[in-house]
Amino acid sequence: MSTPKYILLGAARWLAELRLRDLSSARLSLKTAPVYRTLTPTQYESAFEWLISQDLVSVNGEVLDSYGQPAAQVMRKAIDEMEPPWLADADSLIKQPSDLPLDVLEIGEVLEMGQEDVFDEVKRAWRKFDDTAQRELGAAGELAMMGWLEEHCDGDVIHVSSYDDTAGYDIALEVNGARLARIEVKATRRIDSAVVYLSRNEFETMRRSPTWCLQVISLNAGGDIRSIGWLPSALLEDWAPRDQPGGVWQSMRLSVPIGELRPGSAPPVNSMLSRK
Repeated sequence: MSTPKYILLGAARWLAELRLRDLSSARLSLKTAPVYRTLTPTQYESAFEWLISQDLVSVNGEVLDSYGQPAAQVMRKAIDEMEPPWLADADSLIKQPSDLPLDVLEIGEVLEMGQEDVFDEVKRAWRKFDDTAQRELGAAGELAMMGWLEEHCDGDVIHVSSYDDTAGYDIALEVNGARLARIEVKATRRIDSAVVYLSRNEFETMRRSPTWCLQVISLNAGGDIRSIGWLPSALLEDWAPRDQPGGVWQSMRLSVPIGELRPGSAPPVNSMLSRK
């Protein structure tokens, strides 16, 4: 359920006042200043309680988070509470301020924010959402791939990323201590495409090691495997950004149509498939 707009407006006013004065003085200002009389004292107290619940202020009025303008701070929390259905795809649906959804535009109007500022907060919210979702999806993908490898491959399946996040791959297949496959796992829940984030470290590991491979695992909503595919290293090499004088890239983001994936397991993994 969305937060009432009067609470959002009152919260932004509280934050602005509490940055300048103590709690008692801020409360007095909100009650008496003509510019603030569009809300009642009761509404302001509700807004103050909301600020406490969002860890923006303490019970004694200390501002706990002063990053950004008050309206922008309130907008961030409002988007978090809304959990809008469009947020997961905001990177593709909202590419410019004119693409902003009505619900977030209305909040921006209440908080007297310009469309560019609202757009910035939506982008920030999407990055936060995407980072969390990618970590959770990545962990689920690795565990699902581990289970598939243990079922279908000979040798030892080692979850490298569980103890070393600098190796440049997630899973290793070994026989008698020899590492015969180094597997980087990327997971997706989309049925039409996979968003692949590849770090510079993973890319350089791919370049160094002929046993490195990129497996893309598609999971359904329940976390079960829908399909498994892979991308050739040569293709990743072609798609990689080019370093420029004075700067080098550190990560790349690829949106890969499912049809671009080679079905099944990559060649280093194929050599380990069980012959039983």
